[in-house]
Amino acid sequence: MKLSIRAICVKVIIAIIVIQLGAVQKNATAQDFHLSQFDAFQQYFNPAMTGMFNGDLRVNAHFRQQWASIIENPYQTFGVSLDAANVNLGSFPPALQNLRLGGFVLNYQAGAGTYNVLNVIFSVAKNYAIKQSDHHVAVGIQTGVINKFVNMDALSFQRQYNNANGGGFNTQIPNGENFTNTSVFLPELNTGLLYNYAKLNSRFNPFLGVAAYHLTQPNETFFNVTNRLPIRFVLNTGSKINIHKQHQAHLHVLTMMQKNVIQVQSNIMGNFFISPNSEDIAIIYGFSYRTLNNSDAGIIHLGAKYRDFTGRVSYDINISDLKNFSSGRGAIEISLVYIRTKPIKAANVSCPRL
Repeated sequence: MKLSIRAICVKVIIAIIVIQLGAVQKNATAQDFHLSQFDAFQQYFNPAMTGMFNGDLRVNAHFRQQWASIIENPYQTFGVSLDAANVNLGSFPPALQNLRLGGFVLNYQAGAGTYNVLNVIFSVAKNYAIKQSDHHVAVGIQTGVINKFVNMDALSFQRQYNNANGGGFNTQIPNGENFTNTSVFLPELNTGLLYNYAKLNSRFNPFLGVAAYHLTQPNETFFNVTNRLPIRFVLNTGSKINIHKQHQAHLHVLTMMQKNVIQVQSNIMGNFFISPNSEDIAIIYGFSYRTLNNSDAGIIHLGAKYRDFTGRVSYDINISDLKNFSSGRGAIEISLVYIRTKPIKAANVSCPRL
């Protein structure tokens, strides 16, 4: 029996999802930080996703806080992103027209030492239709800088413990550590590739993306040693399923691999449109399961779309070995996305909401 290109792509992507859902994780510690709502901050997970939306301009604000239940200084992530679709650069040649341009700032702060990681990244992507069909391939590249900083004055070391007078830490005592500096700047270079089936009113719109981050593997250290930042590989696959005019389902699997770390997050998301003839107002709901080493978190999502604005709140329920200390309390995450676009009467849109 002869299969169409679309049927083959759907079968391959479903097979990848099944394999990833059953993947066994290796014991390790993560390097880069993660977001539970990765589909709301797309540029961080694939440069080819720059400008991948139905509209001409997108702005996103993101916040995440975790481990507030067990530490005084919880880990916090703040991010903003901006991207535009189909940008023309004046008299540039056709190959440099209809580009997708964007960028993001993502800041992560952790622990008592206010360890801080700031990403400032610029993105460019280009979309290609395969033989003018509904099969599309996008390629993207990013460049920018990462700044890592630690506040040594906020840290206490073993040598600063004073046994006299009942003990206690004295930060005036030298800590004995040989820090070359407390702030480092790292050049960033990332690239990504994305396939998606973009036919309107299709029952399935599958997609498959691959990306690689930290391609230059810059030296990441506060000491006078060599410590290369490992490349982070990302595989993102799934499909939008048009159940009927008022209901869409989205199946996503995100896999991130960095050195000997493998993290997998599986999403089942739903959009329910209030009107069968418009996607202006929708209720968003879903559940995710993330593994890192072993079971890490179950994630509940709830949100809403009103015209050009989409807001979502998610909560990580901790199911890792730390659940005995956290009582299951993990992270809260909030995203707000604005997309400037012309009204769309049909709910079955072509671009995958990753």
